[in-house]
Amino acid sequence: MKSINYKIIEETIHSEEFGEYNTFGLQVEEITNNDQCEIHILHDVTTNKDAATEMVRLFNEEQLEAIHFEEVVQDMI
Repeated sequence: MKSINYKIIEETIHSEEFGEYNTFGLQVEEITNNDQCEIHILHDVTTNKDAATEMVRLFNEEQLEAIHFEEVVQDMI
């Protein structure tokens, strides 16, 4: 049985156009039967922490397969 865990990553972005701002990315950690771990990260998904928190809650609740991670995030933003 594999375990899938999503979490928020907070980052600070430096941009000449916008200056410095905080953004939220998402990370999924997938642990397989033999304890191999795969981590996938999407950076700079949103500047809205509540939106990122809701995505993580939903993905963890539904145990979204990591293979669909990027596509689902793109559909949601």
